[in-house]
Amino acid sequence: MFYGWYIVSAVLLGQLFLTGFMTYAFGLLVVPIQADFGATRAELMYGFSLSTLLGLFLAPVIGSMVDKRSPRLLMSIGALLFGCGLLALSLTETILQFAIIFALTFSFANLLLGPVTGSAAVSRWFALYRGRALGVAAFGTSIGGLVIPLLVSYWLELSGWRLALQGVGLCVLVIVLPYVLMVMRGRPEELGLLADGADSQAENTVVSSQAATKELNIAELLRMRSFWLLGVAMGLLFAVYSALMSNLPAYATGLGIDTREAGWMLSMVAAMGLLGKMIFGMAADKVNLRWALMFAMALLMTGLLVLATEPSYTMMLVATMFLGLAAGGMLPVWGAMIAVIFGTASYGKAMGFMTPVITLCVMPSYQLAGYIYDQTGSYSLCFYLFSCLLLVAASLIMGMKLPRQHR
Repeated sequence: MFYGWYIVSAVLLGQLFLTGFMTYAFGLLVVPIQADFGATRAELMYGFSLSTLLGLFLAPVIGSMVDKRSPRLLMSIGALLFGCGLLALSLTETILQFAIIFALTFSFANLLLGPVTGSAAVSRWFALYRGRALGVAAFGTSIGGLVIPLLVSYWLELSGWRLALQGVGLCVLVIVLPYVLMVMRGRPEELGLLADGADSQAENTVVSSQAATKELNIAELLRMRSFWLLGVAMGLLFAVYSALMSNLPAYATGLGIDTREAGWMLSMVAAMGLLGKMIFGMAADKVNLRWALMFAMALLMTGLLVLATEPSYTMMLVATMFLGLAAGGMLPVWGAMIAVIFGTASYGKAMGFMTPVITLCVMPSYQLAGYIYDQTGSYSLCFYLFSCLLLVAASLIMGMKLPRQHR
């Protein structure tokens, strides 16, 4: 088997725990942590907002490091911070302590163990089948969404939110960290291989883009119109999805759905995400990437509009199916677009400098969702507002140009 698939497996494992907890499982802890600390819903989101704010400054630095440093080193540091951060959170006594530790640990972990490092590594090992490889690597987010919420729900019912954090933290330190250290490598050349497992340099040239060999400097990157259009569009998309997922369990329980059923909603998102990643990952190698991303936005908007009606539990599950399919398209298509527009030699830099743009969009979304709920007692207005933001994102994507072979 081509060694690049081992790289994919390490990235998948990191995403399984990181996204499985941050995006899918953390929402299950919102109500018990809020009750324990006597905090408002908005106050509990301070940790997310502070973490996002720190990421604003860290992303360009770490993104530039990704193009020059070993992904094994960077991902190992990310796994260590993630695991230790969860253990530290379980010991906090105030909402302020919780927010500070959350921000300091996860702002680094999200960048080092997340897609900035992982997608860059995968993109260097694959060219012809890059979209497929990125899609398989992104399976980790959906598998994590299936597994981690169930583990957290079990530990939550067994002994509360502190045990749940400790359980996930120990799993990261015992499983993820050793595996990353064992298998991660930066480029196929380190093992005398070529991208996609090509048998010759001539074949490798055919499947590799010329852009992959040209490294952009910061000024060149920031002068590109596509950089800003893609950055703002993805920022709006991630803002909507991240705020939605962090509040989805609380939304469901507020409508009378019990914690276990809310957990199954998150699992449905993850399960459909697996299907979405398979479809979008394969499509990213063959179809217009703009239309693939816009289709993911349309699916997300459909789910939002269904949830805004405060429907029955059955219809909530239908809505989460659309959310999962949308999530399946976001990472692999975005990753493929980064590679074809900016080249793999500048992949980390492009994603790193784009992250602050995305951050400025994502940062207020958690507080906005919490504020609207605190003021109205409902998330419906928030979901309608988020749908409008997705329309803006789609218009930006339509105005962006891709290299001729990817149009």
